[in-house]
Amino acid sequence: MVYIFKMKNKFVLLFVLILLFESQVYSSKNLIVKEYSIENGLPHNTVFCSLKDNDGLMWFGTWYGLTSFDGTKFRSYNNRDDYNTDIPPHKLQNMIEAPDGNIWVKTIDHKLYLFDKKTEIYYDVFNEIKKKYSIHSVSPKIIKIQKNKDGSILLLTLDKDLLKAESTGNGKVKIELLYDSENKREHRITNNLFIEDQNNINWIGVDFKIISIPKTGSLKKKPSDFITQKLGQTDNEHYSSVWQSDKYLWIGTNYGVIFKTDVNTGHVKKINTFENAGSVENICGFNNQQLYVAVSGKGIFEINEQTQKASLVIKTLAGESVVNSFTDSYEKIWFETNQAQTIYFDPINKTTKRFQLKTGTANRTLKFVDGQELGMFILTTSGDVAWIDRHEQVISYINDLQPMKQNGEKKIFFNIFLDKDKILWLNSTAMGIFRISFPKPQFNLIQLGDKNPASTSNGGAIKALFQARNGDVWAASRQGEVFRYSENGQLLETFDAKRNYIGNVYHIMEDRDGNIWFSTKGNGLVMSKINQGVNKGNNLIRFMYNEKDLNSISGNEVYYTYQDTKGRIWVALFGGGLNLLTVKDGKYVFLNNYNCFVNYPKYGQYMEVRNITEDKNGRMWVGTSDGLMSFDGNFKQPSKINFEIYRNEKADSNISDNDIYVLYKDASQQIWVSVFGGGLNKLERYDTKTKRPVFKSYSLKQGLTSEVFVSIVEDDNHLLWLATENSISSFDKTKETFRNYDKYDGFLNVQMEEDCALKLKSGELWFGNRNGILAFNPQNIQTFNCDYNTFIVGFLISNRDVRSFKDEPLLKESIRYAKSITLKHNQSNFVIEFAALNYYNQNRVSYKYILEGYEDEWHYNGKNRIASYPNVPPGKYVFRVVSTDEANEALHSERTLEIVVLPPWWRTWWAHTIYAILAALLIYFAIKAVLFYIKMRNEVYIEQRVISTSP
Repeated sequence: MVYIFKMKNKFVLLFVLILLFESQVYSSKNLIVKEYSIENGLPHNTVFCSLKDNDGLMWFGTWYGLTSFDGTKFRSYNNRDDYNTDIPPHKLQNMIEAPDGNIWVKTIDHKLYLFDKKTEIYYDVFNEIKKKYSIHSVSPKIIKIQKNKDGSILLLTLDKDLLKAESTGNGKVKIELLYDSENKREHRITNNLFIEDQNNINWIGVDFKIISIPKTGSLKKKPSDFITQKLGQTDNEHYSSVWQSDKYLWIGTNYGVIFKTDVNTGHVKKINTFENAGSVENICGFNNQQLYVAVSGKGIFEINEQTQKASLVIKTLAGESVVNSFTDSYEKIWFETNQAQTIYFDPINKTTKRFQLKTGTANRTLKFVDGQELGMFILTTSGDVAWIDRHEQVISYINDLQPMKQNGEKKIFFNIFLDKDKILWLNSTAMGIFRISFPKPQFNLIQLGDKNPASTSNGGAIKALFQARNGDVWAASRQGEVFRYSENGQLLETFDAKRNYIGNVYHIMEDRDGNIWFSTKGNGLVMSKINQGVNKGNNLIRFMYNEKDLNSISGNEVYYTYQDTKGRIWVALFGGGLNLLTVKDGKYVFLNNYNCFVNYPKYGQYMEVRNITEDKNGRMWVGTSDGLMSFDGNFKQPSKINFEIYRNEKADSNISDNDIYVLYKDASQQIWVSVFGGGLNKLERYDTKTKRPVFKSYSLKQGLTSEVFVSIVEDDNHLLWLATENSISSFDKTKETFRNYDKYDGFLNVQMEEDCALKLKSGELWFGNRNGILAFNPQNIQTFNCDYNTFIVGFLISNRDVRSFKDEPLLKESIRYAKSITLKHNQSNFVIEFAALNYYNQNRVSYKYILEGYEDEWHYNGKNRIASYPNVPPGKYVFRVVSTDEANEALHSERTLEIVVLPPWWRTWWAHTIYAILAALLIYFAIKAVLFYIKMRNEVYIEQRVISTSP
């Protein structure tokens, strides 16, 4: 793919970018596959069904029972943690969430259960049905459950009894018998059944399609067989198909007549366009005006319902029948045939496309899932998932794509589910669960030249990028090729081994005079003077190390060139130290530590120089593999330069003895330093008193995912973009916040090159990598935002799960829905686990928590989902946890739990009351004893006085 550079016409550029992006989406099938199996905590690798409930929690029905998934951990409900629960079911085949949040579960052996999420208790509804509602079979079997439009659950038994079930709370269910098979035991019905009674209109199809419509309006007051009489049918053998629209029930017959029935009034309109032409195999509508009817042996017709005029839109093949239809969100119709084909039909443009599907025995019927802009997904009878591209009208199979072939085994699926966040969940027959995400193609890979970058390991690697003042764009590859393009994308020159070889270019610079300087690894420094008077041709001047010439450049490994505000050109050599290019007597002279820099660091240090820049005060900063070096650029003689090195800084400075990767000066003259393993560092100032730089550092604690950046560039909105070897982050300098981009944002699997980043005049950012150029416009980068809840998912007391306290239960409901919990004094060591239900990208979620009443400051926990509290004193507290999406700070959710820690019995109020009473009694008896003692003393004293005074 050859990328076209900035067009003069911005509309054309936008159009080209759109084409490139669409090409990537629909050609490369950009998807991310995550597999979950028993190794990840799944109870069993055979998974039949899945759903995401109204709270945003995922549920899966496995061979070993029901399990929930919070994005990181699975939790199974296949044991009787509560004695009040019925025996948990296994081998779950289907499940439906009721409006009250309870989950209806059907098993493979045709039993039915109701699971209360808040109490985590099962109720065996099957036994209730067996005792009260199915009078014709000793052991009735539920073969299908389906959610009705009114929120109730339709149940179809093997005997073709039709029931409607609703949960009323506390495990109670209300079940209504809609159709009684009257002991016919029609295990395999041969005719579609249209059933009408006083309250409902029902349909049971030979294909197990069931419909139940409550009678409303004036129809409810009509006789119980009002519609049946209007249809004029004495039995069900003539009904061939049905379709339910907003307020009508369309019924087709095997002799070509269609009945349009108003379910509110009971009015029936007869459409006899195809009378006696054949059986009506399928009916569906479009836009409330056009009706599409499949007639056996004829094809699919479009009918104007008002005029009843029909026209053939799709001619069916010999022996082909239409067995089902599906209308997607784009109002396109998909017809399913008996020959394992699906026919795509566009009612507006009248275009048709046939797709042949794989066949097998894994599933009984096809399942259509509308992925909207992602395309159409179809679960086939073979267990394969067909993926049809809406734009290209091509079919592929997710099972056959490379991300699904990690272990080489064939994946066969029982079920397919697309949640509201456009995450596709596939349930396999023996390999667990597959979560598939479809990131937006926001990053584009540009490949330059005629070579195919995939042909060799480094064939497409771009090592240097530069845009000149005249708009020309220069790009250099690791293979020694240098390309010059005009601003409108025209290739002007190629420099390679065949013509004007420059070398393995690591950096490109333009000086004040318009000369282009190429820093090469191994081929010295090359200056290019473009001859403006000639259409083609460059004057290339190469500077190489000459051991006999003391004034030559000090090495051939040139990494960087820089022209300062005074017009001086500095050259950074990896192994040759820092050089200053001067002109003396018309000759180029390179000044360095061998011929001029008297004060340059000794002992072979600071010789491996990567980059150099100048701050707003004229001080020069040099990045080397030995650390940072600086000097005052306002010197009079190069020999007087006083080079300062910073090897004695504190360890937390991230500068001392570290490998300097990047020195970058932004539009505000602020210098940023990338140190290997030291994160991002902001040079806040140079302290003239201590002669030391003052840095502010940003690391993993501030939200970075890596502390090694190989490139830095600033966009038009003054955001810094930081590239690691295999990822990219943006940094908001005002808010001091990071946004990390990964594969879930559409970031490509590329390995970035060192110090190879460019902002084009168009505003696009380019990063050189081992496969070409990573290109994107920061203005167009979108963040996938999913609204999710945060739950407390675990509570351990002295490493014991709160659910294990069965003799003295601490909770009557699930910890997810608990508002408060009361603990004894010896239960004050507890651990709380929480989870944000973000299934798209858990790496973007960070947590903070606090136990109010016990502590005053929040704990910023990062991605850690655990809060631990030892020996919490008795009291009343509120635990609060907040999850935040790093890509959107406004997107956060919170969960609270009141925690009461009771004091020991000897510190309770009633114990203190007893203490007070005992103390009062003690004081009372003490006083009484003292008074008695005083009284006795007085009596003895008086007696003695009497005796002593008597004659």
